[in-house]
Amino acid sequence: MLVLETLTRHTDIPVASALLIGSPVRGSLAGRRFGRARFGRWMMGASAACWEPRAARWTRAAPLGVLAGSVAIGLGRMVGRLPGVNDGVVRLEETEVEGMAASMLVPEPHSWMPVSPSVARLSERFLRTGSFA
Repeated sequence: MLVLETLTRHTDIPVASALLIGSPVRGSLAGRRFGRARFGRWMMGASAACWEPRAARWTRAAPLGVLAGSVAIGLGRMVGRLPGVNDGVVRLEETEVEGMAASMLVPEPHSWMPVSPSVARLSERFLRTGSFA
């Protein structure tokens, strides 16, 4: 979410393409639920506002790709079942960005996406071509 906002605000930073992997750019229900508990508020500190619902928009000419997971295994389950398609931490609709060039749902849980060979292949393809196809 910070990367998206930074690149949107600072158009002087050159971008050929950008990719978000399981990023809750529209806020996080799991994060808000976690922040309701005393321990959660303490752990989150000033970052609690990052989990509130918000709009996400990409206005740059460079293509933005979004990968979202669909295997609901993750720490987000500690705060209750997440509705809809999710990766165990982030819900699909929390990853959607207005103006994105492409998005893809991958059969991975949130914490496994950074080490997933299929996510690596899709990432490489998108960053090289601007498409997941």
